[in-house]
Amino acid sequence: MPDRDVSHPFLSRGDSEKRLDFYKCHKEQIHAYLLEFIQAEPPTLYQEFILKNTEGQERVQIYLDSFEAALSGNVQTFLDDQKNIGYVRAIEGYHLNDVYRFTVAVKDALWKASREYNQSKQDPTDRLGNDDIFTFNKLLDNAYYLLSLSFLETRDEIIVRHREQLQALQRFAAGIVSIFDEEDIWAKTIQGVFDVFGLNGTFILDSQKSPLGKVLVAERMIGIQLSSSDLEKILESIYHSLTPMGLDTDKDLIQLTDSIDTNQFRLVASPVMDRTSKFIGILCVHDQGRRFRFSKFDRNLLYQFSYFAGAVSANCRMVSEIAEKREDLRNLTTRLISVQEEERKKIAADIHDVLTQALTGIGYKALYCMEIMERDHDKLYRELEILTDTINDALRQSRQIINNLRPHILDDIGIIAAFRKLIGDFEKKFDMNVRFSHPDSLQVGPDQGIALFRILQEALHNTRRHAKATNVELSLHILGDSYLKMTVEDNGQGFNPRKKNRYPLRPGLGLLTMRERTEDMGGEFIVDSQEQKGCRIIVQIPLKEGIDG
Repeated sequence: MPDRDVSHPFLSRGDSEKRLDFYKCHKEQIHAYLLEFIQAEPPTLYQEFILKNTEGQERVQIYLDSFEAALSGNVQTFLDDQKNIGYVRAIEGYHLNDVYRFTVAVKDALWKASREYNQSKQDPTDRLGNDDIFTFNKLLDNAYYLLSLSFLETRDEIIVRHREQLQALQRFAAGIVSIFDEEDIWAKTIQGVFDVFGLNGTFILDSQKSPLGKVLVAERMIGIQLSSSDLEKILESIYHSLTPMGLDTDKDLIQLTDSIDTNQFRLVASPVMDRTSKFIGILCVHDQGRRFRFSKFDRNLLYQFSYFAGAVSANCRMVSEIAEKREDLRNLTTRLISVQEEERKKIAADIHDVLTQALTGIGYKALYCMEIMERDHDKLYRELEILTDTINDALRQSRQIINNLRPHILDDIGIIAAFRKLIGDFEKKFDMNVRFSHPDSLQVGPDQGIALFRILQEALHNTRRHAKATNVELSLHILGDSYLKMTVEDNGQGFNPRKKNRYPLRPGLGLLTMRERTEDMGGEFIVDSQEQKGCRIIVQIPLKEGIDG
């Protein structure tokens, strides 16, 4: 504190000791009047800050204490404090007129308290004079002058900074919009954070491996790595609330709002969504653990920055998916033609090997029976028995051919029995264990039944051929009363669902056909797999026929 200087020009008029004694004795009353006058003003954010915010209430007390120090001779301390407050209020985004109303309210509170003080004094020499009131106002006016000067200078600097930030955002947008590689997009985004905010950026990419979408699985961090403690604090909170959050200097998690109040942050994080509100990841802004200010303008800019990055990423994914769909469609068309020809060859071979040969044998046997019909009745009877067996065998094999084209068991006794039959044949043929859980009864439409049957066939085929699994778990569950969920899970070697050409023999066409069948039924197809951690296929479809019984 500087030494007391009662000779300061602001204090040279009137009796400084009388003013100081008056102020000390009536400080609480002046405080009450001040709050009363502020309360009477039209509502503003600054008024709310002064009356309801703890920091604002403390600031009022500091102002009154600094004014008392000025009356005791430490004028420069009071003036310097007001210069600093002008800078702070400008940074926080308050209006200068609202700050000015606070000074006017202080004047009104002093005037009201001084009038009551003078009315209580019988001796005129004990009263405050015009010079004393002039000194109060002179101190307040000069303090406000320095505050407003600091405020306006800071606001000019802020305007320049905001213009530079907007220009940096424009450059970021112009540079990223033509990028169609997601890795390059996130690299540009991290650089954009530095260009726009002057801070470090970290993007936490959601792996999207959670089939039910209830847990954020951070695939990796792009940019400067965050500490595990900071990461744990923000991940689940932002993922579930989908609102921007910040970590303050005490590492407390706070939700960012449109409040003018600017806190000291260690980290600010915003969810990144695509245009359909699908979660992509979290964009973090920080200074490697050091505290920094993040104004309301910065927050609004971060919202726009995150939205734009999410939209561009979604466009990139959409373009990539279109390209992949085209490639998959070409592969699928080629495969379907090949499968069609293979099926035709197989049917032709089955007809030739089974039906044609059987019918030929039956024809020869019938001719032979006609020859011996009159000569040897006993031999005729034996030959007719053989002919009957041949016919029955031909009928059995023809039914098997028809069953391979469409399992009649689906129509006869339902999907659960058809699944049991398919699983039993699979277990016997390939020596694998399949555990099947299902409701007591279930009825699905004919098209849904054959689609689910073919999906299960393909899933078991993939498990045998690619997964190197020993156990498979199959389950059917009714969700509510209108959805059927089928899950096929194995303990095999797993794979990366995002990786192309995951299988060298049939590059993902099995999964593609399963997905197409599911989506044709209006359902959702999910592949949840990691390398060396098995694979889970989930098919969820709306039930057309409902539950039987």
